[in-house]
Amino acid sequence: MDFCDLIVRMEQAEITPRPVVGAIVVVSGLAVSFLLWLLYVHHASADFAGRWMFSPALNAFLNGLCAIALCVSAISQTTHCTATRFFPVTARCARCTFPF
Repeated sequence: MDFCDLIVRMEQAEITPRPVVGAIVVVSGLAVSFLLWLLYVHHASADFAGRWMFSPALNAFLNGLCAIALCVSAISQTTHCTATRFFPVTARCARCTFPF
């Protein structure tokens, strides 16, 4: 199925994207509201905060791995080597592991 086929089917079925866009806006608003509450209203206990002191270092390490993998990927695309597909996937995995 092609994207154009989907658009044609939506037009034939007279489906408007307004409810879908509205639902996306509502869910996004709820997510942002929750994150703002989590950051500014909810306070974690000292015991809980002490267990996660390694997080900034892990985040920096994974960001560095992601940057290196993307740079190697850009270089390998000019040489058309087999690493062209491996390094972007590695970068995405490193970024998704700790997404802060």
